[in-house]
Amino acid sequence: MAVPREAVGTDDATMVSPPAEARPSLSPSSRLKAWRQSAENRLLFIKAFREAIPLLEAGREGQVLHDILRRLGVGGHQSQEEEEHRVERALVPRLRRLLLEMSDVLGPTNLLEVLSSKTKTAQHVGLLKLIANEISELKSAVTTPWTPSTKGPDKKDTYLLQPYYFPDLPWEVDQIRDDTIKLFTSYIETLKCPEPPSGDTMAPTACLGEVLESVDRMYGDFEDPGRVMRAKWKYVAREIEIMHITVFNCLKPRAACKKTDRTGRDEEDPSTHPWPSIEDLKKNEIKTYRHYIPLLKICRLLLVKLCRTPSSEPLLTWRMTAGQLQTLYQNTEGLEEDLRRFTTMILEREIRNALSQFDAFLVWFNYIIKTIEDHLASLRDPVDREHVKRARKWCLIWKVHYLIAIQNFAPGHTLNK
Repeated sequence: MAVPREAVGTDDATMVSPPAEARPSLSPSSRLKAWRQSAENRLLFIKAFREAIPLLEAGREGQVLHDILRRLGVGGHQSQEEEEHRVERALVPRLRRLLLEMSDVLGPTNLLEVLSSKTKTAQHVGLLKLIANEISELKSAVTTPWTPSTKGPDKKDTYLLQPYYFPDLPWEVDQIRDDTIKLFTSYIETLKCPEPPSGDTMAPTACLGEVLESVDRMYGDFEDPGRVMRAKWKYVAREIEIMHITVFNCLKPRAACKKTDRTGRDEEDPSTHPWPSIEDLKKNEIKTYRHYIPLLKICRLLLVKLCRTPSSEPLLTWRMTAGQLQTLYQNTEGLEEDLRRFTTMILEREIRNALSQFDAFLVWFNYIIKTIEDHLASLRDPVDREHVKRARKWCLIWKVHYLIAIQNFAPGHTLNK
C-alpha cells in the first residue's frame, strides 16, 4: 500500500508548481517553436540522464555474487545473522522528494519554461546524479555491514535491518534501481521527440508511479517492521493453499488433474500433473489425502489470522513489541520448509514415514497458538478486555478444529505440547 506523502516527509509546498492557468498559455505553434529552440538545453538533460544511468548500473553483476557469498558465509563473507545493516532514516524520504522534484521539473507544465533558460536547465540537471547516488547509497546500506563513521548518520538516525528483511530487501532495492533506469530512459526518449510532450503523451508518468510505489512500500516496511513479518506469514499461508490445491488434485481422475504452479494457477496440460491421481491411490491413501486437506486448511487459517484481520478488530499480535514479533518470526522461520517436506512425503505416498514425523509438522502450530495465548494473558489493561475476550474465543475455537483435524488425519495420535 502506498504511504501518503506526508508520512515520508515530503514538503509538497516546495515542489508543486503554480497552476497552469496562472501562466500564459502557449499556442501549439508557439510550443513547437519553443521546443525546437530548446534543443541545446534538451541535450544537456539527455547527457545528464545518460551519465546517471551507468551510476545506477555500476556493480550490478558483481553485487549478485557478493550477495550470494554473503548469505552463505563463504569466502570470508559473514552470514546475514552476523552482520548489522542500517539505513539512514532520512534516505528514502529524501529519494522520494528528489523523484518528485524531477517529475515536477520535467512535467509538461514546467518543462518548456525550464528548457527556455540555460540557467534553469543547469540548476536542475544535477538532480539526476543526486537520485542515482541516493539509490546507490540505499543499495550499499542493505548489502554492506554498517560501520560507524564521522561522515555518516548517527546510529539513532538509522533503521536497524533485522534478519527478516532479507533476502527480499536487496531485491526490492534492485527493483527501484531498475525502474528508475527505465524511467530515465523514458525521459530521454521524450526529450528526443520532435514535438513537445503533453499531459496525454507524457510516457514517463507510469514509470514514475512504479518507482514511487516501491519507494513508499519500502518506507512503510522500515517504519513498521511488523508489516514485513506479516507479509512473510502471508506468503507461507499462500504456499499452504497451493499444497492444499495440489493434494486436492490428487483426488481427481487423471484426466481431470492439472499441474499447479507456485502461483496456484492450473496449467492447461493435464499430463504434466506429477503426483498420483485417484486411480493410483489405495482406499487408505484416499482417506489420508481427504483428511490431510482440512488439516492444511486449519493451519493456514492460523497464519492468515496472524497477518490479516477485519478492519474492525486488532490482530492477534496486537500490542506485541518489536522484540516479541521478532522472536515469533525467528521461531517459525523454518515452518514452510518443514511443511513442504511433510506434504511431499504425503504426495509421494510415503504415509507411514510421514506419520512417524508428524510431531515435526505440529510443533510449529503448537508454538504459534501457545505464544498468542500467552501474549493475550499478559494484556491486563481494561481497554484490552474486549479484544482479549474475542481473541481467546477465536483461539479456543481454532484449537478445537485443529485437534479434530489431527485426530481425523492420524487417529490415536497424542498431541505433544
